[in-house]
Amino acid sequence: MRNARLAIDCGCLLALVIGAAPRYAVAAAGDAATELRAVTLNSAQVTELQIRTQSVRAWPRPAVLNGTGQVLDPAPLLSLFSEAAATAAAATATSADLRRLQELATQEGTSQRALEAARAQAARDDALARTAEQRLVLAAGPARRWLGTVSNPELSAGSRCLLRIDLPASASVGQISEIRVSLAGSAPQSSAKRATLLGPAPVIDPAFQGRSLLASAQDCWAAGTAISAELRLAVATGGWLAVPRDALLLTGGSAAVIVFRPPGNFVEVPVVTHDSSPTAVAVTGQLRAQDRVVTQGAGQVLSALDLPAAD
Repeated sequence: MRNARLAIDCGCLLALVIGAAPRYAVAAAGDAATELRAVTLNSAQVTELQIRTQSVRAWPRPAVLNGTGQVLDPAPLLSLFSEAAATAAAATATSADLRRLQELATQEGTSQRALEAARAQAARDDALARTAEQRLVLAAGPARRWLGTVSNPELSAGSRCLLRIDLPASASVGQISEIRVSLAGSAPQSSAKRATLLGPAPVIDPAFQGRSLLASAQDCWAAGTAISAELRLAVATGGWLAVPRDALLLTGGSAAVIVFRPPGNFVEVPVVTHDSSPTAVAVTGQLRAQDRVVTQGAGQVLSALDLPAAD
């Protein structure tokens, strides 16, 4: 009975306060103001709803990220690269033929039928070239340009190789100053090689479900070899704040926290999660170092935010 009465009282309080401050404008340095949902509660209402808050704290960004991965087989990508090159050459040739026939047509030196056939062939070859290039870009991603700089003998001899590096989904890569890769399970000093970042991989490992990068290296190992990777970050500190795990709200595939900002505003602030520990999560967003986040009663505040504003 007491719990039912408390639930009714909380519902009444939420309905009363929702009209006080349905929006809250904030602005980061150099950014335009952004409207965030908010409600205003007085001290008595905060006590009645049993809301508790806790200060955020700085979270040092890691200087090194460790990952795993493997040496990729370049044969499928090389096949697509050759197909794209061949279809592009064919499209260039038929386009040139069409232009010559169009010039002859102005001088009445060719038939309309031959001109239409050349136009159809040029359109067909152009479509095939664009399709082949799109397939290559989808499969290779940032390695598309790299494939144009290597030769088949280099790849077959192992003097150049393509690597996929897998990182946790929460890893924040930032600016990478150096990548070193080594055989998985071996001492890094004994087999480490310097790798060059190409960019984000177009696909990820379905079993790992993290973030994947593509890189290249010289004097590499055979395709399929498992590797370990060490990514050194150019910027190792700053930018992250830690919030208690109890403060993190996951709704609709996105994360947010309820921030208390005097004199009595409770603001829903979207955040992006990065690293984590058993008790805290590193986030970025429109949070300030002096903010306090709701660790108890956040669900009740969130329910108030979902109610229609009073007229």
